[in-house]
Amino acid sequence: MSLEKVRIGIIGGGTGGEELLKIFLSMDSIKVNCIADIDVDAPAILLAKEEGVKTTTEIMDVIKAREIDLIIEVTGSKEVLAIIEENKRSEVNVITGNASFLLFNIIQEYKRSQQELLETVTNHLVEVHDNIGENSRDVNKSVMEIEKVTSDLNMLAINASIEAAHAGESGKGFSVVAGAVKDLANKSSNLVQNIEEVNQNIINLNEKITDAVADLRTQNLDLSE
Repeated sequence: MSLEKVRIGIIGGGTGGEELLKIFLSMDSIKVNCIADIDVDAPAILLAKEEGVKTTTEIMDVIKAREIDLIIEVTGSKEVLAIIEENKRSEVNVITGNASFLLFNIIQEYKRSQQELLETVTNHLVEVHDNIGENSRDVNKSVMEIEKVTSDLNMLAINASIEAAHAGESGKGFSVVAGAVKDLANKSSNLVQNIEEVNQNIINLNEKITDAVADLRTQNLDLSE
């Protein structure tokens, strides 16, 4: 069973109101129903319009609204606070003054800690990505060396088979050697194929890590805005 959303009205469209609005818009448990400021170009007002949140230049639209449970006053004006206290419905709660400032600082600290966490995770992923890339290149070099050995083994098996055929009955020893070398070459070839498949899976994983790092960096930029 889902909890009902807390319906909020914000009075004050400055930087503080804008930062609060950004956080509230990202929270499923909160719905910002209206924001008021006499300045139609105030940062929070412009953001609210972009996000489809109702805006007004009349604080009474927020104070008297029946679809609001909590009013957050971020203007810092005693006159505005007095108007709110005098006209709000009894069941409506108000966060004002120092409490609003504290809430703003908590949000700023939250954003900073999230940025640090994302940066730490991103750096670790980049380090893992670089190590995987380096190891993958080493594996490729080893595979090439094994392939050369396999090729040499195949040539040796062919030469042994030819010698066995020339030697006739006395060449049975060559024939046994040729068979053993050929079997070893086949096993070596299968090993190379398995290594290449595993290495390709590692390369694919590294590409996913690259995408994840890009996403994390984007999220970090969003938090810093």
